[in-house]
Amino acid sequence: MEDKQKTSVKLNFKNNGESGVVQITSVSSLGEVCDECDIEIDGEDLTIGFHQKYLSLALKAIKDEKIRMNLESPLRSLIIMPYDKDDKDNGDMKTADAENCKFLYVIMPKRLLE
Repeated sequence: MEDKQKTSVKLNFKNNGESGVVQITSVSSLGEVCDECDIEIDGEDLTIGFHQKYLSLALKAIKDEKIRMNLESPLRSLIIMPYDKDDKDNGDMKTADAENCKFLYVIMPKRLLE
């Protein structure tokens, strides 16, 4: 199996009050990659892992500038769908209309070895 197929990506979501940040880390036999970006976040801090291949395929297919990532725990699936400001304003991330989305990705997490 190729190394990139076995590589994990760790997403560490941090809520800093009015804003948030996601730290993205991946380690393979070629080295370590770390990046960070500002996000809008509603909820507690969360660290979750994914197979690099599956997360990358979903994100590469999306052409939108902003997306919504719905996460509940490190053991539950990630749901990626279009960002809709109106859905965020009502306070319930689960009310987005999945049937009328132009895309919807569900990615199962991978247990992280600490």
